[in-house]
Amino acid sequence: MVQGTGKNKHSGSFDFFFRNRFIAILIVVALSFCISLAFMILIPAHSKEDLKNQRLLVAEHIYDSIHTEFLRPLTISNVMAKDFFLCEVLKKETSLSEKEMEKTISDYLTTITNRTGYIAAYVISDKTRRYYSPKGIEKVMDPRKDPYDIWYDLFLDKGADWDLDTDRDQANGYRWTVFVNVRIVDADGTYLGVAGVGLFIDALQTLIEQFELKYDVKINLVEKDGLVQVDTSMLNIENAYIADVAANNAGLNEFTYVKRGINTFRVTRYVDDLEWYLVIQGEYIDKTAFDWKKTFALTIVLSVSMLALLILFWRYGLNDEQKQSTDPSRDSLTGLPNRNYFTEAYGEAGIFNTTRYKSLAVFDIDKFRLANDTINGDSLILSVTELARQIIADQGLILRWEGDEFMVLLELDADVAEPLFSDFCTKVSQQCNATISIGIIQINLADTVKMNYYRAVQLCYAAKADGGGMVKRL
Repeated sequence: MVQGTGKNKHSGSFDFFFRNRFIAILIVVALSFCISLAFMILIPAHSKEDLKNQRLLVAEHIYDSIHTEFLRPLTISNVMAKDFFLCEVLKKETSLSEKEMEKTISDYLTTITNRTGYIAAYVISDKTRRYYSPKGIEKVMDPRKDPYDIWYDLFLDKGADWDLDTDRDQANGYRWTVFVNVRIVDADGTYLGVAGVGLFIDALQTLIEQFELKYDVKINLVEKDGLVQVDTSMLNIENAYIADVAANNAGLNEFTYVKRGINTFRVTRYVDDLEWYLVIQGEYIDKTAFDWKKTFALTIVLSVSMLALLILFWRYGLNDEQKQSTDPSRDSLTGLPNRNYFTEAYGEAGIFNTTRYKSLAVFDIDKFRLANDTINGDSLILSVTELARQIIADQGLILRWEGDEFMVLLELDADVAEPLFSDFCTKVSQQCNATISIGIIQINLADTVKMNYYRAVQLCYAAKADGGGMVKRL
């Protein structure tokens, strides 16, 4: 990798200032004072209590909008579960042929989607465990074949009349969706299955992002244990935690306002209809309430800071090494999360703490040492990394494990991901003048992280043994 020379390439543009340091000091002090004065004059001051009340009013507005967005799918799912026609059809399921049953319920669900606009409508029969969508029978629920079907049994064990479940929708292109699951019970109290609709998260993200930009806050919907269910970043969904959210003792009828540290605040409210917390976080410090004393102090601070920066820039300049990230959880070359990040998130000897990821892949560059003798190794790694980002997009997490070895956690099943990796192999061969070997496995949540990783590594080695430039899947 070509490193910076360490010379200050911009020092010539600052020669004027340092020919006469007295002039430079006057300019910096005047600029700092003008900035401070502008803050004081142009922006009205508010008391801390006024600001707190404003933030709570904003939070109420956000709450009303998000709550309204969920009320419709909740209502539709409850109406479906109590539909007399649907109950009667499910009770007659075994007396009808599979094709008759499939057509009847798919027509019913198609009517629901046409009337409501919710594409993800579904019914699950407890008698046959069939998963019906507007397209027909998608599958038969069996956690032994697909571990992620366990959600249905968990819902039954919970004993609740309804719940929300955030997951990828296999029936609709693996889009992130909030599913509203409601028990179907007939007039005699007999349990028949589950009905519901799904709210695509990208629609929620559009709404939430508008509020975040308008009010300069961060908005999340989280479970009681703090696991994030809705976020404007796909990477945080079912993956990140706001661990102490329950400790705020948020109620049903109003927001709990908490000052956090020096700079931030958090308002929290429990949304009973969703059994989630709405969490809104933002900056605590009032930047607008400056008096003359604060303005003078700010002027001094700004002046000293700017002078210090100019002197440092003048003496040392900025070189590439100073710009490199010192984040121990990020690879300095590619910017990808590294092994430290993975260890902190999961623990290499632990178990996966989320069902978000369905498969795990390991890949590395074939004969990298030989390739490194003839071409720039860092450039090759960066080229392969960029292709991996294009292929994986937002469907997984890429980590640089060590050297030329990478690991990928995918939100797709291994059989769905295999063609993507085959395309990845082809593009690396065509565009990078190199080949890669890939091993991919379906994650077994009953095994440790290390066992899943080793299974993928063995497949990667098997691909190399067969000549490289290929994908092996278990």
